[in-house]
Amino acid sequence: MTKSLQAQLNSLPKTAGIYKFLDDKKIVLYVGKAKNLRARVGSYFKQNAEISLAKQDMLFRIKDIQTIPATTEEEALILEAMNIKKYKPPYNVVLKDDKDYSFVKIDMKQEYPTVTIVRRPALEEAGRPNSKSKFKLYGPFTSAYALQENLRFLRRIFPFRKRVKALTKFEKDLLEKRSIGAVPASRVEYLDMIKRLMKIIEGHTSAVQRDLKKKMHAFSKAKQYEQAASVRNQIQWLDIFSNRQKIVSAKEYLERTMPRVDTTNNALADIQRALKLKNIPHRIEGYDISNIQGEFSVGSMVVFTDAKPDKSEYRKFKIKSVSGADDFASLAEVLQRRFRHHGWNQPNLVLLDGGKGQLSAVLNLSPFTKGKTRSHLSPFTKGKTRSHLSPFTKGEIKRGLLRSSMDIHPNQFIAIAKKKEQIFQGKNAHLINLSPSSPASQLLQRVRDEAHRFAQKYYHTLHSKSYDKNKIRKTRT
Repeated sequence: MTKSLQAQLNSLPKTAGIYKFLDDKKIVLYVGKAKNLRARVGSYFKQNAEISLAKQDMLFRIKDIQTIPATTEEEALILEAMNIKKYKPPYNVVLKDDKDYSFVKIDMKQEYPTVTIVRRPALEEAGRPNSKSKFKLYGPFTSAYALQENLRFLRRIFPFRKRVKALTKFEKDLLEKRSIGAVPASRVEYLDMIKRLMKIIEGHTSAVQRDLKKKMHAFSKAKQYEQAASVRNQIQWLDIFSNRQKIVSAKEYLERTMPRVDTTNNALADIQRALKLKNIPHRIEGYDISNIQGEFSVGSMVVFTDAKPDKSEYRKFKIKSVSGADDFASLAEVLQRRFRHHGWNQPNLVLLDGGKGQLSAVLNLSPFTKGKTRSHLSPFTKGKTRSHLSPFTKGEIKRGLLRSSMDIHPNQFIAIAKKKEQIFQGKNAHLINLSPSSPASQLLQRVRDEAHRFAQKYYHTLHSKSYDKNKIRKTRT
């Protein structure tokens, strides 16, 4: 390292930002981001640094170092993406093993613009995001995985289309079920939503939130309370999204989304305190029901052990005793069937995807009323035949299998309502005071979201199998 480079390195700040390596002709060789600029840049020049041949070649060419400070890591990530797009540094490509960057493409020539992720796009045809091109292009994004995760999250707030073909009734129902806000009813509403989405991708989330607040107040003033509530939900979820990292590598994404040991312990301890549990909830089980208009009803059970997904413990259930779209009864069946397996590990906390109704359906149904027999089943079962009752047999109840497997208190059951992220606990559905942005609440939300994802996956598997069978039958006839 030359003396001038050493002097530059010593003067670098210990804050977040991006750095650029330049050659003797002031050509940008590489752009990177850092939490600590001095430490990150210095790591390249350490005597025992293990670096690739490509990096060694780059080091010989570096004659100047430039930095741009950032107030947050998120801002640094966005600055990195913008500068990579602007300068197209040769070593950013080489060091990524020639993997293409990902871009968000919004096709404005369609009646209902589609939003997709593309690779190796025709940049010269795309123009800038604010140009009058036929489609808008945003990027580059260095991680397709992180980009997919963020677009999946945004689609819950702004239910955009992924393809040109009109949505089927099934797809529309599914989109409405997943969405936080209302699905646009007209092209005008849809285009308005797309404009907001573009602003968010460009980094203007606060401006979109201000716009939505005005819209919410207008609906409220006009006594259109349902529409006002829908917009309010969008605002709340944008608050959550604004704290998420927008552009990260797959490794960085996992490091940021999976809680560290200290954060994990704090979150679990906070949950214990908020719910007044006897023990720290090392094992949390999450449950959800998935169906469309009562068809192919399934249930999911996911397990988080010490705040991490324990996929070997996941279980899925095909609903047997409920006809039609009755999520309450379906959830009660799933919990009953789960707790007949008295050999399974006991949860410290059971989380239901839903609200007071789901909580009541489960806790008012035997065997969750300790020591009672089938005569004490909830009103769900009154006057119904054996096929509609608990899947437990008389023999199991008499042998005490239920009592031995049900050593769990009603206060160890909670439910999370999707729209407001409200948490209800126990038989009285007591509202728990936990901020939606707290580590404890976010951990519970991750469990809920994972249960939802797992249930949806199983539902789609069954639906696809049924569709294929029907297609074969029609072909044969």
